[in-house]
Amino acid sequence: MQGTNLAADAAQSDQPQQSEAPRYDHELLCEIRRIGFHPFILLRTTEAQSGENGLITCLTQNEVASFIQEVKRLPHFGDSKLICAIVRALIFDIGGAADLLFSWTQERNSPATETAFIGVPRGTELNLFYGYPAFALNSGPSAGNAKLRMRLIAEIYQAYAGSDGNNASRLAIMDALAVARARALAHTGSHTDALAVIDRALHANTTSTALLAAKASLACAVGRIAHANNAASLRLALHAEPAAPGLTAGSPALIPISMWFQGKQFTSDWTSNNFSIWTKILAPWRDRPLDVLEIGSWEGRSAVFWLEYLPSSRVVCVDSFDGGEVGPIAAEVRAQMPFTEARFDANLASYAGRFEKIALRSVTALDRLRARRRSFDLIYIDGGHTRDEVLIDSLLSWAMLKRRGILIWDDYEWRPELPIAQRPKDAIDTFLRLQWGNFTERHRGYQVIIEKLDRGPDGDCVD
Repeated sequence: MQGTNLAADAAQSDQPQQSEAPRYDHELLCEIRRIGFHPFILLRTTEAQSGENGLITCLTQNEVASFIQEVKRLPHFGDSKLICAIVRALIFDIGGAADLLFSWTQERNSPATETAFIGVPRGTELNLFYGYPAFALNSGPSAGNAKLRMRLIAEIYQAYAGSDGNNASRLAIMDALAVARARALAHTGSHTDALAVIDRALHANTTSTALLAAKASLACAVGRIAHANNAASLRLALHAEPAAPGLTAGSPALIPISMWFQGKQFTSDWTSNNFSIWTKILAPWRDRPLDVLEIGSWEGRSAVFWLEYLPSSRVVCVDSFDGGEVGPIAAEVRAQMPFTEARFDANLASYAGRFEKIALRSVTALDRLRARRRSFDLIYIDGGHTRDEVLIDSLLSWAMLKRRGILIWDDYEWRPELPIAQRPKDAIDTFLRLQWGNFTERHRGYQVIIEKLDRGPDGDCVD
């Protein structure tokens, strides 16, 4: 009964009720007036020994990097979960941020005291107020309360949803809050309410891969294991852990996908929305000792998927880790490039012996692999995005793909506004025309997936 009441309280927290968050106080309002506008993030810290307050501000999302550096220097930052989650979201690690927020709702005792300030006191006139929450991080311990913290997460989300500006960072924080809240609701067995939270969040950010992945997992849980109303429901819904009888071996609801990425370092997620397609196509291959080649590894999210979903596989990861020489690259992606290889190494460290990293441009790497007469059961092409790069990668890869092997291209529908020479689609279409009759098409959407026909010797291109 306690779990049911908790879910009901949390599910209704979008409705008007007494707020769990205090209003902005005099000190915070004075800081807004001093700055001249409402900064994107205001963080107040208090040292328990001295009792002195300090204010750290992030004026706009353009100052996120310096804000994070300053926050990480706080002596009690390592004890925080709410503030650490905000920082994770600001570097677009939505999954990591959601994990921290969920953990914060569940802990009984916290080594730090954290809260948010939302709205201004009645009667306060402040035209500079834009609606962003402010936060507080104090070094003293606090008692946890799942019910109150779930409500507070909902209020923080609503505050950001009711504001505007700083959209990239603001939406990232909102995504993390929504996924964490849905996870907390699913933890009580309230999968339908959890799905409603994700659906509302998708109205604000329709293309969020984190939200879409959560929706897919929750929809499966609602439709197929609605009877499981206990603490294990969370893993069946968002982590999709095997527990329910009657599900097929390839069903995403049998695979603990989200758990594979816990504790790892990611700043982006362009991959998770493909998992349901991959699991369906690769289900018959799960227990085979497959050789996998991926061209373009970034921080290792797809490599982790291959290594976990195909537990007897070995994976060759090809990436220059410099973003390539040409092609449009978003500023936030370019900013992460100096740290990408280190994140890849950390994320794949636990799979030592099962993967090979080749830190070279794809043409050089593929030539070396062909010279070593390597062949592969599965090849994933997600490297350079220009037409010429994709076509060369495709031709070289096809020669190493075994009979009945699977070839996956990412980004078939990427950036249609760009000239055709700067995106993959024309290269993929050209390759398919060249090899027409030598493959079976298994999927076409944002990705294209084909299976090589059982003709000719393994690893030889069929003309």
